[in-house]
Amino acid sequence: MFHKEPLSRSNIVRGFAPAFIFALAACGGGSTNPPAGSSVNGSSVSGALRLTFGGNAPSAQAGRPDFISPSASSVAVTVNGGVATIADISATSPNCGGSGNSRSCTIRISAPIGTDTFAITLFQGAGESGNILGTTTVVQAVTANGFSITATVNGVIASVQLSSANPSFTSGTPGSTGITATAMDAGGNAIIGGYANAITLTDSDTTGAIAVTPTTISNSSTTATATYNGSPGVTGATISATVPGVSPGNIHSVALSVSAGAPSNLYVANFGNGSITVTPAAASGNVAPTRQVIGSNTTLSRPYGIAVDGSGTTYITDGAGTVQVFAPGANGNVAPARTISGSNTGLSMPIGIALDGAGNSYVSDYGSNAVTVYGPSANGNVTPIRTISGTATGLSLPWGALLDGSGDLYVVDSSSGSITEYAPGANGNVAPIRTITAINPGLSQFLSCALDSTGNLYVTDTGTPAAVRVYAPGASGNATPIRTISGNNTTLADPQGITLDSSGNLYVSQATNQNILVFAPAANGNVAPVRTIAGANTGFSSPQAIVLAP
Repeated sequence: MFHKEPLSRSNIVRGFAPAFIFALAACGGGSTNPPAGSSVNGSSVSGALRLTFGGNAPSAQAGRPDFISPSASSVAVTVNGGVATIADISATSPNCGGSGNSRSCTIRISAPIGTDTFAITLFQGAGESGNILGTTTVVQAVTANGFSITATVNGVIASVQLSSANPSFTSGTPGSTGITATAMDAGGNAIIGGYANAITLTDSDTTGAIAVTPTTISNSSTTATATYNGSPGVTGATISATVPGVSPGNIHSVALSVSAGAPSNLYVANFGNGSITVTPAAASGNVAPTRQVIGSNTTLSRPYGIAVDGSGTTYITDGAGTVQVFAPGANGNVAPARTISGSNTGLSMPIGIALDGAGNSYVSDYGSNAVTVYGPSANGNVTPIRTISGTATGLSLPWGALLDGSGDLYVVDSSSGSITEYAPGANGNVAPIRTITAINPGLSQFLSCALDSTGNLYVTDTGTPAAVRVYAPGASGNATPIRTISGNNTTLADPQGITLDSSGNLYVSQATNQNILVFAPAANGNVAPVRTIAGANTGFSSPQAIVLAP
């Protein structure tokens, strides 16, 4: 799948950086006297507790723990279950030096001579208030000569996103895929390291054809594996998670599908006559569709976007302000099984649509500069479960939408000639994690996008000149395409929808020319298509989005 940028954003704390280091300053080594900065009072030793957020610590302090939340504002330390010492460790605290996530904080604490148990708890709010972000307990020998403590803080999980880079199996062919659990604390920081509350995985398949191991994930370095044994008759499974103290609404599962094989049909949303046509993927020339959904009962008016799930259920975005959902095998003048429509939906002029593994639908809305997300069985005048909207999003007359295997959302912004990428679970007025901008935004009008198996991003550009532009994995900013298909031989005039098959063949729909062009894998420059599907028999009428599916 698409290779994302390294997780180096400010809300990520990396396991290889010394994130939380604390040592009681009474660390006098072999000295017979307490070290400077500490004191002995009766049977207790008083010292300084230092917490370091990022940066480098002297090797003598030896602490390279995995995670401390940058959202931590206060710490509570108890010794042997006694009264807690509470200290301000926020960025503005007088106990701290440095700034932001690179600050270092020092507080005073005492411990009795002997074997002591230190319990440390990090809080999001001041004065031991708000959400707990991390905990740890250390048993340490304390002597009059001094002592030091090194601890690893375990992050407290507040939400979990499960994902798989390759969530599909082929029936009859055994296979496996990795399941990644991204755990976030209450401050929205990805936890890198150990978890205070472990994740338990389950799968919905009761036949034993699909199994996940291990079933317990206690740190961020563990990746589970879902294995399919090749048994026929299994359509898939949902991998779910439970975490103590975390509500189900904050846990996002991942769906695995078992398909009959490579997609064999090309589904086309036809704006001109309000229809859906289904044509064999290998078709060439003036070929009639094998199925066509058309007629007054369909309620289709201006279909733009199309998505098909593993069962063959077809989702259509209609520019009239609706999303229609048709049953598998729908044909003729049939009514949709479900329709999302009404003032609560937030739909104005929906264009693009994408489905995640759990069956949620993501709709890019040209009319409202937003992306709305609906649950798997959404119907009627329903409120979105999430909405991406606002000035920070960079959305500008959004057209096509796409999800990769990690759950990242790609939206094509037709007005600005750009593609914006959002992290899994993005909601509200959030900034994209990446933006690709056309070299000449004033001459380009991007509409749709697709990803190949290596992570290359293909974009239709209906500007001047008309083209298909291909960007390398990780491309960002005003990037130069690694390939551009354009020129008289291509017959590209107004490319709209785009999709690829498993062999890398590229399918492009054209509204004005009312055809679909098929280009060979790795096509580049002024090359002719290897096939063209066109003619009165095809049923094409200003074809828009296209998708390959069984």
